[in-house]
Amino acid sequence: MRKRYLFAALLLIIIVNAAVLAGVAWNRSGVPEASVVLSERECSLISQHYPRHKTREENNGIACRLQLDSSAYSPAWLDADKLRNLGFALKNKPGRRPLPRKAWVVLEFDGAAWQAALAEEADEIRKLRESLEINEATFQQIEYREESLQTMKTEGSRLVAIDAGTDPAVLRQRYPDTSRYLVLPARVRMFQRLADDEILEVFDELDSGKWTVSGSLSLLTDRIHVPLAFHAILADDVETIHYAVTLNVGKRYEGWIADFNSTLK
Repeated sequence: MRKRYLFAALLLIIIVNAAVLAGVAWNRSGVPEASVVLSERECSLISQHYPRHKTREENNGIACRLQLDSSAYSPAWLDADKLRNLGFALKNKPGRRPLPRKAWVVLEFDGAAWQAALAEEADEIRKLRESLEINEATFQQIEYREESLQTMKTEGSRLVAIDAGTDPAVLRQRYPDTSRYLVLPARVRMFQRLADDEILEVFDELDSGKWTVSGSLSLLTDRIHVPLAFHAILADDVETIHYAVTLNVGKRYEGWIADFNSTLK
């Protein structure tokens, strides 16, 4: 009897693993849905702690985390109308906390949205400088914003969320450049704010005189496994290298690293 249960458990593991491998193979078959070359600014290596008896080459736990521009996680375009389109219902009275919803998000790499974010930050600095004449700002504030802008230009992620929807195929038709736009699954949350800034997570019909609505998003999968074949080119200290990652996305809108090149900083 015990052997029968053990055999059934092993068979189940084999079937599950076979299904997973088949899904991976199907996702990567044919022409990639998208193929975008990112840098360490958008795909940062996750530090790993290796057991003393294992070397980096023997450990296949290296991953790359997709990093978005800071504005991408709660974008202005994710407003009441967009949230309705994603299936959320808006209420004018407090109620149960709405559950997050799965959606598809469009990520633009080093495009107009990124340039607009830089321009917006530069404009804020200009306004601060002008307000110095009436003592509404300090030099420290300006220095902080200037340092922040410089960091955005040289180190910040250029991957920006620009749209979301319920059908990835429709989004791809809207953004056909597969070398610049990624379509990936995401988790979307909705927030409703009272006039006194108290945040409630409630919804159905929006009373615009009392409530403002905003949303936030996060990628369902932001960690991409780095294949063992590329481990040898990674330095022990990842802070000492620049690298370019070719991220492919397949039929199931799941990403994988197709190429990895590095140079010393």
